[in-house]
Amino acid sequence: MGRRYEKLVLLLDADVAGRQARNLLDRSLSGCWHAFISAEESTLLERKDYKDEGDVGVEHAGKNAILESLLKIRRSYPERKVFVREDLISYKLIAPLHERV
Repeated sequence: MGRRYEKLVLLLDADVAGRQARNLLDRSLSGCWHAFISAEESTLLERKDYKDEGDVGVEHAGKNAILESLLKIRRSYPERKVFVREDLISYKLIAPLHERV
């Protein structure tokens, strides 16, 4: 089956579930482009109906943040591995999984 899209842009939440979905889709669909909105720009500042204060999601971002992210899309290169988790751990930039520091 051939590709049905010219450019597929992923704009997902800046939380763990969003990153996991982005990685899964990126591996499954070739040639994805990525748009990012920071957690700061997409955090709900006060409780609304069914959402708690502090909830992170694209739906909480302002129009300008969304438009700005779409102007700065970048191509996916899943095969590119500039840094891997082990590098980040060795430089003490992140902790190993399930380890408290």
